[in-house]
Amino acid sequence: MVKHLLLSSAAAVVALTVASPAFAGTITLGFGSLVSTATDTHMQSYIDGLLPSGDSVLVTGAEGSCNTVTSYTLTNKDGGSFIGTGGDFVVGGANQITMTFSGPDFTGLNALRNIAFDFEIFPDDSCTSLTGNNCGGNGNPDTPDLKVLAGSTLIATYLAGTPTSPAYVHSPNSGVTLDEAAPQEIGSANLSVPGGTTELTFADWPAGIAIDNLVLTTGVPEPGTMPLLGAFLTLGAWAFGLRFGNDLRATRRK
Repeated sequence: MVKHLLLSSAAAVVALTVASPAFAGTITLGFGSLVSTATDTHMQSYIDGLLPSGDSVLVTGAEGSCNTVTSYTLTNKDGGSFIGTGGDFVVGGANQITMTFSGPDFTGLNALRNIAFDFEIFPDDSCTSLTGNNCGGNGNPDTPDLKVLAGSTLIATYLAGTPTSPAYVHSPNSGVTLDEAAPQEIGSANLSVPGGTTELTFADWPAGIAIDNLVLTTGVPEPGTMPLLGAFLTLGAWAFGLRFGNDLRATRRK
């Protein structure tokens, strides 16, 4: 009887393991091979080709990077093209990029749960410096920024700052002898998103923004081995106790 109980209990544990949610997976969307004149329609087709079979995306507001930019940009950081919104470096003038995903890798227990990406916040003529009244007045209300939304939920805001990195303190406007004072930013982000998110928005103010190397993490974290080991140890102790009790009772009857 004990052998049958162990087999049945072990089978139950295995069944629970098999029925658990799918493990986390990552989908990397790099835009380095896009042409500089790519539109959101081209972007959508391109991303569809990178997504797993059965998944798709609707893209609005995105444009390819312009190859005439002479300042330090994401091209210098990541190589190749990137995608962005308004400003002089793009073809169009949208103020946000929106990506709406669908398919089995973005549904139910496989839903999107984390995003990571490189970004750039471009300077704007309305904010030439964070000192004085050169950025819209008191409090610098015209400071360029990037807002990231998951659905309608704002999950992050990044503000531009005065360039400090030796790699890009100069611009065509400042020349090589002066430092550029207009706020701008190049950085990376790693963000958790609310459960059930299928739509991502990257919004600019008031200047253009750009993103590259967007990594989507879907599914749930892989369960640790310790809980399963604990279950097997508990089951083994219970079975041993049952067997020991049966043997003890049998001994007493002799």
